Amino acid sequence: MRSFIVPNRKQKLLLTEVDLESVAPLGSALRYIDELVETLDTSEIEKSYDFESDQGRNPIHPKTFIKIGLYALHNCRFSLRKMEYDIENHLGYKWLTGDRGIDHSTIGKFFARYMDEIVELFTQVVMICAERGLIDFDILAIDSVKLRANASYKRSKTLKGIGEEERRIRGRLRELIEAATGDSLMQEEEGKTLAGRLKRLKEAKEVLKRRIEVKTKGKGLNGK
Repeated sequence: MRSFIVPNRKQKLLLTEVDLESVAPLGSALRYIDELVETLDTSEIEKSYDFESDQGRNPIHPKTFIKIGLYALHNCRFSLRKMEYDIENHLGYKWLTGDRGIDHSTIGKFFARYMDEIVELFTQVVMICAERGLIDFDILAIDSVKLRANASYKRSKTLKGIGEEERRIRGRLRELIEAATGDSLMQEEEGKTLAGRLKRLKEAKEVLKRRIEVKTKGKGLNGK
């Protein structure tokens, strides 16, 4: 029976000999994101996976995608291709994934399929970080005001104000995710369209080539 792939951090990267556990020290944004996401309930997403079949590869755990997305938000690099690049080249992402490559298309399909669930999970983490003064998410700038972690958050915000800010953050997160996945899916469709056109062009060239050959042979038989 298949199961989720979870990061293996008890390893050393091939050739580089880097201990992945040394990449995310206690108190780092990377460690905060990892530990907060581990507390999230992702059971609704997990239930949609089919583990009864032995066909196909083991899927990446949903929490790994969520950690990647939140770390990308923190680094203001929230685009699918940037995430793919960072997963391949940056140690922080390698720590989150257990040094497993994940392409932008796979990330995009996950975000698009579980859009509503991801927006809510992202919002929970962002709000906790703001309340506790843990991490800045500058990319979530709303009305030109950056959302910054603030130790006096609770004292300076009324319950109504916190609820309003949560609503705006949720909306901003949805915008960012829709923009990222929309660009990826659009590029994928454009690629399919271009591939289809190239195939038809190749077929048209073959038809034209055969017609020219037939016409040339006909001229030869007629002595013209």
